Amino acid sequence: MPINHSILIRNAEVDGIANRDVLISAGQIKAVGSGLAAPASTETINARGGALLPGLKDHHLHLAALAVARDSLSCSPADVVDADGFKQALFKRASSDPHQWIRGIGYSESLAGEIDADWLDAVLPNTPARIQHRGGRLWVLNSAAMKALQVTDADPLDRENGHLTGRLYEGDVWLRERMTAVGEAGFPDLSTISRELASYGITAVTDTSPDNNKQTLQHFAASHAAGHLLQDLRMMGN
Repeated sequence: MPINHSILIRNAEVDGIANRDVLISAGQIKAVGSGLAAPASTETINARGGALLPGLKDHHLHLAALAVARDSLSCSPADVVDADGFKQALFKRASSDPHQWIRGIGYSESLAGEIDADWLDAVLPNTPARIQHRGGRLWVLNSAAMKALQVTDADPLDRENGHLTGRLYEGDVWLRERMTAVGEAGFPDLSTISRELASYGITAVTDTSPDNNKQTLQHFAASHAAGHLLQDLRMMGN
């Protein structure tokens, strides 16, 4: 809220009392009553009898993961149903931009078994893709993705008989750092998810991602300063 911005909320229920007006200015409640006069340039909101509550706080969120998930392809059986549906979802996403990374989440073996790079290559030979198992511990990359990430023998991807399977276990930190290093990823924009949370009345969050570090804190602070992250933030991690 701009420092001189004022809002008058009319016809709200406050502490169980109906038809109350609340005047807010510069982020502070200035008056509560009935029939309050609105200062010049005041935004007026009709609560229509709804209860006016303090801001809600969500004490267990993973903001960056939540923001990225909103832009990811759902590979859940509830959304793609079977192996053919999974393939069609991958084809459709790739057709919009063959060179844009595909990030799939929520994959289950019930769709097409234990997929690997060879399986993905048959579907997406040129589009880099990474698919996350619904358990969260496994990523499966195709050959285009491994090429883009400049994978070497020293990297922690699974191999069978010396052949890269594309499977990456417990590798979130490695994957994020490598994608950032090759210019394929950065800290996600929090604007959309922050405004979604605000629409639910959530004004403060605790980010509980276990791999949070000083760099993450700097990103969150920059997002907050730029107005992309609206909520007050407490952060757990390293």
